[in-house]
Amino acid sequence: MKSTDKKIVLDVDGVLLDFIGGITAFAQEYFNQEIIIHGKFFDLEQRFGLNKKQVDELWQAFGENGGWKNLKAFDGAKIAVEKIIAAGFTPYVVTGLDYKFENQRLDNLYKELNFVPHQIYCMGHGQSPKNKIIEKINPDIFIDDNLLHLHKVHGVFHLAWIDHSEEQFPEPE
Repeated sequence: MKSTDKKIVLDVDGVLLDFIGGITAFAQEYFNQEIIIHGKFFDLEQRFGLNKKQVDELWQAFGENGGWKNLKAFDGAKIAVEKIIAAGFTPYVVTGLDYKFENQRLDNLYKELNFVPHQIYCMGHGQSPKNKIIEKINPDIFIDDNLLHLHKVHGVFHLAWIDHSEEQFPEPE
């Protein structure tokens, strides 16, 4: 690929796939109870009113039970991906998902969107900042649903925020 190619970096959860819908449905089934939403928080302890132990258990079960390959696409996501590719952009995915779930993520993107990114980077939640790899990719566009991720990236000409009216808060450094 030439350095003059147009590149776009996409987050997945909250941008292309409905993580919140998927984890909410899974949590209700897993805990065998209705999950009450306590607000539109990124943090699942706050959102669901669960304690840390319950959230850790939920994360573990979600991954072990194939949760990352069963998320539904947002309305319009497939058309958006098709238009991105038709416009000549090389699509990259940079996600906070743990690397061990990369195949589930790729299966899900293909199943829901008929989409295979040029490259996927699974950074692990809170493990490694997305901005370092995004700056290395040097895309023309970066799209995310977390303002903190957008603000940390330097040198990207177009930043796009997918706003779900969620409470935004800084993650620990």
